Amino acid sequence: MADDDETEQLKQAFLKACGATGSLEAAKAAAKALGDEPLASVRAKNGGSALHLAAFAGQLNTAQWLVERGVPVTGVDGGGGTPLHAACFAGNLAVCGWLASSGADIEAADGRGARPLHVACLAGREQVVDLLLRRGALK
Repeated sequence: MADDDETEQLKQAFLKACGATGSLEAAKAAAKALGDEPLASVRAKNGGSALHLAAFAGQLNTAQWLVERGVPVTGVDGGGGTPLHAACFAGNLAVCGWLASSGADIEAADGRGARPLHVACLAGREQVVDLLLRRGALK
């Protein structure tokens, strides 16, 4: 069994593998090293899940794999943001569309009251704004 420091290092490697510097293969290898640790419980310092990181990084395959393994699409980070908020801010259109089709709440408000549409507008992500409006945002 890994000690606390080793477990924390494994968690950080897993989060990194799910984000911008990683890949699905790296995420799978890091998850395997974590053993029985539930993937939904692995959190970044801001409280975000691996799915938040994958959504922000545009890692669609990794995002899909995480959800298949129980990481919720509706999970929130320390500021109340969902993975959809993260994908909208980054302008990752494919991830936004997939999350919206996979049960993400397109009207979810973060801790400041911002919805994914607000985040996409503020970030200047016109294609994401169009997608969210077509999916029923503001109705």
